Amino acid sequence: MSNSKGRHRKEYHEPKISEIEKLVSSFRSAHGHDKLMDSLRSILGEKPKTLHKAKKEDTKGSAEPKISELEKIFQHFKEIHGEEKLKQSLNEATGRDNQKPHKKDKTKEHNIYVDREIKFKKVKSKDVAKDIINTAKSFYGFVREKLKYKKYRYPAIAISILMGIYLLFNLPLLYMRMNWEKPADTQKLIVKTQETVQKKMADSATLAPGEVVPAESRLIIPKINVNTPIVYANTKDEKVVQDLLHNGVVHYQDTAKPGEVGNSFITGHSSNYWWDTGKYNYVFTLLDKLERGDQAVVYYNNKKFVYTVRDKLVVEGSDMSVLAPTDTPVLSLMTCTPPGTSWKRLVVRFDITDPVFHKPETVTKENVVEVPKEKEKKPGLISRFFSFFMPN
Repeated sequence: MSNSKGRHRKEYHEPKISEIEKLVSSFRSAHGHDKLMDSLRSILGEKPKTLHKAKKEDTKGSAEPKISELEKIFQHFKEIHGEEKLKQSLNEATGRDNQKPHKKDKTKEHNIYVDREIKFKKVKSKDVAKDIINTAKSFYGFVREKLKYKKYRYPAIAISILMGIYLLFNLPLLYMRMNWEKPADTQKLIVKTQETVQKKMADSATLAPGEVVPAESRLIIPKINVNTPIVYANTKDEKVVQDLLHNGVVHYQDTAKPGEVGNSFITGHSSNYWWDTGKYNYVFTLLDKLERGDQAVVYYNNKKFVYTVRDKLVVEGSDMSVLAPTDTPVLSLMTCTPPGTSWKRLVVRFDITDPVFHKPETVTKENVVEVPKEKEKKPGLISRFFSFFMPN
């Protein structure tokens, strides 16, 4: 066995990888790539994928290797170096010839930036700042790649210079356009308001022909023949009030004056002791004879006021509710009852009838007002910047 192997090595020298590569390349040129691959599969013990019919092909030189020669060389290489080494060598040989000169794929390079742009348009995160940064990076990479070529670089530099000069000379204009805000639109609304309206009352009642208004304040009740001066007390001291009753009827302090809105309260004697020589001791003796609809006239401050009886009531001497203010001009006349005693108090109340008093009325008014509409959202900085170049 050793001798046979030695003879075999002398007859066939050990093939090198470079020789195998030359043989593979030459075989492919003569028989085609499919024939080569089928041969290699049969040598390695694999089933060929294509079957070729034997053809007689013309060869140009004696250097063209035959299939049998290749098989012998490959078999000998396999015995010496092993099957793995043979596969590796064949893969390198077939792969190197199959390689073509590498050309820069500009389309693929261009698609990088196209993909970035498309991705940014389709995918928008909630972080706006992050989206802006990603867009800026993508744009920067695109510009940087383009500026490597002179045909893009020099026009870009020229445009940038011209743009900078243009903006420099138009800074005030740019500032005004970026900070301008559209005036707020207005809308008309109907606003309902409630107001208290009151017609003004005349200053005085109508005077009869030839009637003269007395200089002093007086109370006249034609039905019970009362014609008495009115004394205005400036104190609530009961003793002082009793003394003033010798001069007429007394108007209580802090009550409304005749003709004014409120309770004008006047008191007078219905009787007195016989030895008291007062002139007006019995001025209101017949006050209980007045009925609803009877009138009384008051002259005050050179004006005339006519009152008409509304009602009458009897109260205790300590009842102060009769002094309560009112929201209309009211005249209240009070005296002791029954006459000749100071047991109770008779109060006759009058409403003013001339001049006519008009009560306040609540009136609803409708006013049309213009109010600004809801303020629109202010455009962003980028939108305001581009508005400089794209006027409305």
